[in-house]
Amino acid sequence: AHVPTPFTSPVIYITKYTNCGDGLFMHTQMMHNFAPEQNTETTQNYFNTPWGGVRTSTFPYALEPVPTTGDLRYSDVNNVRYLKICPWGTDGPNDHGGLGQRIDLKQTGGYTTFVSKDLKTNRNIAPMPPACRKPGANCYANDGTCMVTSCTDAQVLNEGYVRIQLKVDPRSTPGCREHGRAATNMAGLKCNLRGKGFGENSINKSFSESCAPEGNIGFRNRRTGEVLHVNYIRHWSHSPNDKLVFFSVFHKDAGDAIAEVHDILDNSDSDEELLIDVVMARGVQTTQNPPNYDPDSAPAFTYIYGNGKDYIPTSMGNGRRRIGISQRDYTVMTINWWQSGATLAAGTTYINRAYMLASTLGEATNLAKPFVDKVYIDKIALNEWNPRHVNIYVLNNRFVPVAASNEQGESTTCSNDNAVKQCTGTSTPQANARAVFYVTCGSEKYLGFDPYAFTPSFGASFPEHGPSKTNFVRPYVCDGQATDGSVRATWKLIGFFDEASFSCESNEWTLDDEVCPPEGTTARPTMGPTISAQPTSKKVDVASVTDGSITLANADISNLNQGERAALVDVLESTIEQFSCTTLSHESCEAKVMSLTPQTPSTEVIYK
Repeated sequence: AHVPTPFTSPVIYITKYTNCGDGLFMHTQMMHNFAPEQNTETTQNYFNTPWGGVRTSTFPYALEPVPTTGDLRYSDVNNVRYLKICPWGTDGPNDHGGLGQRIDLKQTGGYTTFVSKDLKTNRNIAPMPPACRKPGANCYANDGTCMVTSCTDAQVLNEGYVRIQLKVDPRSTPGCREHGRAATNMAGLKCNLRGKGFGENSINKSFSESCAPEGNIGFRNRRTGEVLHVNYIRHWSHSPNDKLVFFSVFHKDAGDAIAEVHDILDNSDSDEELLIDVVMARGVQTTQNPPNYDPDSAPAFTYIYGNGKDYIPTSMGNGRRRIGISQRDYTVMTINWWQSGATLAAGTTYINRAYMLASTLGEATNLAKPFVDKVYIDKIALNEWNPRHVNIYVLNNRFVPVAASNEQGESTTCSNDNAVKQCTGTSTPQANARAVFYVTCGSEKYLGFDPYAFTPSFGASFPEHGPSKTNFVRPYVCDGQATDGSVRATWKLIGFFDEASFSCESNEWTLDDEVCPPEGTTARPTMGPTISAQPTSKKVDVASVTDGSITLANADISNLNQGERAALVDVLESTIEQFSCTTLSHESCEAKVMSLTPQTPSTEVIYK
């Protein structure tokens, strides 16, 4: 993320997704601390492995299996084993009968299944009534303190509180207008849905109860009974001088949102006010299974994270499942690697292999259970790798890393006899070796140990942090170049090399795979500048075909760099049968063709 911070980061994150079929994905996450081994200030000790989640409005329910059986329980609405999902930051540990928002993995059944709104539960969720004006309060005089978020029916009846009644005026529509975006990223609206005289009141809620995302709010047209599904309420009122309610429905496009509100709450053909009730649009309490109720067919998404067996012994740290609702339409689902032993010291690597499953609810248990024990978690020390050698070959200020072809292999080859093997390292971390990166910033380039080579000064150097909170580290900004986002740094991990013997650090070399072309192709000598940092596209005309030869015109061959010349030949060789060309140093190139295809060669060749 492009966020200013005083911290540098010595951690490489590697994420791999493998499609296992039938909706199952294997998610492998690896983290390596590449700080110098002797550095003790860069030890990391709290991680999310992984940090993920689901869209709350799509999957408002979370189920977890009975730990002793590994089975989900949901077929009877009166006996659903569900997890209350509370706002992030207010999530309690191990409450709600062992189904807390934070819980040790050893106490779980190894997976969490999020389910669509098609699931039903016997849970009483009260609708959220609009805000109230205090007894005797004059919001025109002081609109900031005249309101309360809620009041009871008894307070309205006996104590003088006045609750906002949603309504649309006679012969009117709600008159909705766009108003920014809601916290859920839906289109924000402001609509005339109340009377005047009510002051500022901020709600900022998507559902009636804080720990019940299945409890969606609805605005019901009292005349037709039709319900408008509401995604988010920002203000029941904001000023006594207007009639505006600020909210959003389930549309990102403001035009679509306005059209839906006006369609359901239109009152343009009536001489009477249209009264609107706040109701539960979703998550209505169900005390018995509805007719033809089929929860097995409900869409579901499952995170399979294991039962924490790999966190024994405790020197490995501990694992914790944590869930919470964010301020947008997103339920966070994460596994914390934490507590004593959860340390990623310099040179250490952590690996976590878990699974994700897209299925129906009826399939979730049978598909998820077999993979609970296949979750794998470990820490890898420097002496536990089986690396292969990586050699850096150099040719005329261009380089390419070449790895040995087999595990623990030590020999590499380069098909270009002119390239020189300059440095030798390994493909994985090793003792006394550091990570080497190729960093680019626009036209600038760097090969070496410092991933912050082009970062504007922050008062220190990697792996140290900025000396104060205002010494921001901005590695994504290229020092001395545009700061408008048009130029960004890029990084490529080359391998791990001994710092004492590394002789390849350079601000001049360009990474170029053509230094060592794949076996079976011909290495071509450099006849011009090094390969351009930006790909080019040029047109080459086939001027004539005579006596078995092809003449290329407009090629300006002498000004092509090696990468461009190689690309041209590759295109010709793949387009025209038996085309071959070994010399590309003239303004035009005549190539002898052993035999031509019956078709006339194209008059244009476009190459990049």
